[in-house]
Formats: sequence, C-alpha cells, structure tokens
Amino acid sequence: MSEKESKELLIKKVKEMKDKGYVESTRKGDTGIGKTSEDLLGKKEDNLQEPDFHGFEVKANAKTSPSLITLTTKAPKRSEDGKNIRGANSRITDMIGSPSEEFPNVNTLHTTLYAHRITQIGEDYTGQLKLEGDTIKLEFKNKEGEIVDDNNYYKLSDFEKGLKKLEKTAFIGVDTRTKEDGKKEYHYNEIEIHEKPTVEKLKECILAGDVAIDIRMGVYQNPENEKTYGKRHDHGTAIRISKESKGKLFSEKHKIDISEDKN
Repeated sequence: MSEKESKELLIKKVKEMKDKGYVESTRKGDTGIGKTSEDLLGKKEDNLQEPDFHGFEVKANAKTSPSLITLTTKAPKRSEDGKNIRGANSRITDMIGSPSEEFPNVNTLHTTLYAHRITQIGEDYTGQLKLEGDTIKLEFKNKEGEIVDDNNYYKLSDFEKGLKKLEKTAFIGVDTRTKEDGKKEYHYNEIEIHEKPTVEKLKECILAGDVAIDIRMGVYQNPENEKTYGKRHDHGTAIRISKESKGKLFSEKHKIDISEDKN
C-alpha cells in the first residue's frame, strides 16, 4: 500500500469513527481511550516498534484533558565511576522515592521532570533536566540544594529510534463523557497529521519545557500473580509533550477536514 493510499485509508477510518458518535470504552482506566481507538481501527495490541496503522503512528487524546501526550518510552542510562550501570530507575527510586502505602518495604516514584523548572519530589528532594551538549542529565537535589544524584542521563541520539516511529503521526481529538454507571464513552472526531520530527526540534522542545520526562515506578497490585505481587513495577519512562506544543516537534503539520461533504 502506498503512503497516499495509507493516508486516505486512515482518514476514511477516522471519518467512520466520527460518524459512529460516542462509543463505549473497551478497557477500564486511563489507557481506554487509546485501546478503544486501536479496536476501531482494527489494530491488534502489541509492543512492536513499528507505527500503528500502515506506517502512521496514532495518538488519541481527550480534547479537554490537560494531560501530556506520550511520544515514546525510554529508560535513562546510568554511569557510575565511568561504568554503565543497569536499572537506573530502580536506583533513583531507592534513593529518593517514597514507601508504598500497601507495601512499605518497596519505594515508589512518580515524577515529571522538566528543563525549564524544578520539580518538587516529596518533602526532601527536587529534580530537573539539565542539557549539556547532546546529553540530558536527570539531576536530583536534597532540600539543602545539594546534588544527591546526577548519574542518570540520555543522549539525544537515544531518541532517534522513537522519533522514526513518529515520522508520520496522526493525532486524533476525542470528546469524552461518563455514563451514569461510571463507564466511559468516547467520540473520535478530529484528526491532524504531523510529519518529520527531528532530534534538534526535540532538544528545543525540552529546553522550552514543552517536553518532559515522566518516571513511573509503582508496585504490582495483583495478588493472583504470586511472582510479581508486591514487587516494584516500572511502568516505563515516558517522553511526553504538551498538546499545545506538539506541532513544534514536527516539520510538517496538516489538520484534516472530516466534516460532512456539502453538496
């Protein structure tokens, strides 16, 4: 299928989604909006690194939600005494995280780091992204302002693979509502196609505070799984962008008109 045919098919599918009106979420929780869009597009859920729909990555987000859009997930690297160390997020969480309420012997950490401002982490620590050339450091300080850890980092080149998947990205706007029984419903009714993200634009977005790094370290909560129950759960380190700023990452932006044809 050619790129033109893929684009036309995607737009046709989103138009069909719009015409359906509100549809019930096919999954509970925050990921329902994305999972339901995948189901409507006929995509099977997977963890592959290829784009979602015939060469197009698809991002569905509620139009009224202030939440950031996840671009990709990538754990930071860690270096100690010139040696690369595995498990950067676990080491960060052991150092500055807080005990889980359900499992006090396991530290958890949920924090969003920016380059343009400092993030408060609990009562005792702060965190911030520091750009040095092509290196993005995750810097953590105690309440006295002393650096307690700055050994975790990314190279800008680490994001090239993730940006390649976003080469052609469709952002689908969604209206949401909740029924009396608490179930979520979604109306997928807008589409923008953005193309050609670059590492340089990503760097600019990070410096401006448009892109953040989200560390999400929790605990497995399912008692039926004895192997993982009560153990630390890394939900993935998300590289996220504000909805208002998503266009800054791409060289080309197109809002598609999927309104009814007027004859």
